[in-house]
Amino acid sequence: FGREAVEGEHKAFPPSPLIASWDEDMVAEYFTLFEPLPVNTEYDEEEMVQAIQDKWREQGISFQEGSYSLITFWRQNSGKMAVSHAAVLAETGEGYLLFEKTNPLSPYAATRFSSTAEVKQYLYDMMALDCARYDSPVGTYVILQNGRPL
Repeated sequence: FGREAVEGEHKAFPPSPLIASWDEDMVAEYFTLFEPLPVNTEYDEEEMVQAIQDKWREQGISFQEGSYSLITFWRQNSGKMAVSHAAVLAETGEGYLLFEKTNPLSPYAATRFSSTAEVKQYLYDMMALDCARYDSPVGTYVILQNGRPL
């Protein structure tokens, strides 16, 4: 759940093979985008979006709008707000393609959807199944397309 989980003497997880081969600059760029945000109280969806947008603005993160976008699924847990899943969404003439990696050992997958509402429902259902494995609710969440709610 953030940089402390993969670095330092108190790391909770072995470094991901995908991150382990990166240099310091690449790791810093990754965590600039995906570092969890501390929260003092339970945020509602609007407060979550605002906090994420404020953090990204502080970090100088911006997005070019086009037919491709970053999709991030943010949840709250243990006093932090963090990305639980990320994917790339491509708008095509026939709908949308969601490119994602659902498991470090699995290949990337592309799934076709007719609407962004279908993408949002799929992401929620996938997260709910994952959370159910750990007997944990999804809780308050937001799904962002670049820096705005999907």
